[in-house]
Amino acid sequence: MQPQYNKYDDEASQALFAKMTNYPLGPLLLAEAAESDGARISWMTKFIFTASLAGTSVTFWDCRSADSSIAAMIASDKAVAKKFMLKAGVPVPTGRFARTPEKAVEHWKKLGEGRVVIKPKKGQKGRGVSIGISDEAGIVAVFSRSRSLSGLLVEEMVEGEEYRILVVGGRVISALGREAANVIGDGISTISELVRRKNVIRSQNPHLSTRLITEDDSLLSYLSNQGLSVDHVPAAGQKIRLKGEANFSAGGDSIDCTDDISEYTRNVAVQAVASIPGLEWAGVDVIVSPATEPDGVPRVVVLEVNTNPAIGSHHYPLIGKPRNAATAIWRHALKKQEVWDRFRDWRYSPV
Repeated sequence: MQPQYNKYDDEASQALFAKMTNYPLGPLLLAEAAESDGARISWMTKFIFTASLAGTSVTFWDCRSADSSIAAMIASDKAVAKKFMLKAGVPVPTGRFARTPEKAVEHWKKLGEGRVVIKPKKGQKGRGVSIGISDEAGIVAVFSRSRSLSGLLVEEMVEGEEYRILVVGGRVISALGREAANVIGDGISTISELVRRKNVIRSQNPHLSTRLITEDDSLLSYLSNQGLSVDHVPAAGQKIRLKGEANFSAGGDSIDCTDDISEYTRNVAVQAVASIPGLEWAGVDVIVSPATEPDGVPRVVVLEVNTNPAIGSHHYPLIGKPRNAATAIWRHALKKQEVWDRFRDWRYSPV
């Protein structure tokens, strides 16, 4: 059975599509949220704008504003961010940083020689991430094709459901399930034909329109490992996974799960953001494992914290209820700026 994909053919979404020829989706959504509250918008570049309301001005660079520069630098380095989270007691996958393939193999052996995830210290959208590596040859191969000059993180592979949780001002605003690129067979069409059909649906989604499923080497290799090719005809109702990673940019599905995640998972995401000094909002990537910790609580681990979350994914999920992330971010940023302005005026007022 085919899932019920959301359609965004309303007038507002079409108007947004027209504006996206000049501006990215995230800043557009934030600017519209500010304008809805009566703010005046002044664009500096297609990524940078200032929203002014009642004497207070807030400047956004993409989806960033109130965060400190230190917070952004910490979060952008996965190894450093992990240290801050560990210090705060936030659960993260077990792993180590390696500068050479020899060190990576050594860390893999210490992890029990099971399946691991290898990823660069810095990066986004799943670029350079290798999942399910389980032997020395695979580890060496990842290092040989890596473009990272500073080394790679080698971490245990935690099985479970993956979510992107948006935390703003200590509150969970939205949670998205992330399912790897897939198609569902109809008993007639080839995988390639199903991909083209699904890309039509994605092209009509403001967030996913620039994140189509591509029949690249990664997809072909993943299918080959299943004994399949793009010419295979799946049975009716059969789901075929096309890639290992669940990133939206790799063709993954976005599924709203805000009302479904547990209170414990919410708290872990909030703690992850709070662990990084000066961070006001972020998208937290977590895995919820079917396994439990020794004390009986579910195993939830934080994969990474993103300071420039793709808020369009929360406004335009492929499946499920849209969430207004932009308004939450804009109003929190405005409140923080008002506090800072009052402090600045007090600090520099004549005695």
